[in-house]
Amino acid sequence: MDSFECQSCGHLEPVESRSRVYEPGYSDEVSPTSRIGWCHDCSKVVQIEYVPSMQELEEEMERIKKEASLPFKDPERQKLFNQRRFAYLAPSWALITMAEYIRWRTARKNPSRCFGCGSYRITLAEVSDEHPFGVISCPKCSGRMLAKVELVIGSDRYDPDVYSFEGDLLKKGNGLISIRTRWVLPP
Repeated sequence: MDSFECQSCGHLEPVESRSRVYEPGYSDEVSPTSRIGWCHDCSKVVQIEYVPSMQELEEEMERIKKEASLPFKDPERQKLFNQRRFAYLAPSWALITMAEYIRWRTARKNPSRCFGCGSYRITLAEVSDEHPFGVISCPKCSGRMLAKVELVIGSDRYDPDVYSFEGDLLKKGNGLISIRTRWVLPP
């Protein structure tokens, strides 16, 4: 996804995609989770470091436990897997990852924030089944801005941005992902 486009006035807001990791030494299982939103300090659509609630993490842990108890070819198992947001490994490994996310979240003090400027003055996009990337209010006309999704094939090597586990930028990498081929899907 490279941008959000207003369905009323056509205003286009680019969204920078970067590779991000947390500093080494705490847990290799926990990675920054991003969501799209509006940063009131940057005055633009940005990727936001999303800090999930304990309830979200515990619910995902329970879904993974339920998934692990079902036969492999059970259609309900695939539905449960598709609902995951934090751990995409086999259930036994996913439970380890989720335990690390819960440990991280228990210690985490800072709320969600803008990856670009670090501001907490953000508004997350309203996500739904119909609009999985979310809907944002257009800054020009207050219309609905939807993701302009691009399927991407190929990328060059990159050095990711490194963040502390509290969300502070420690090292800016060359985290932009080089694109070779794109297909644009209508919103």
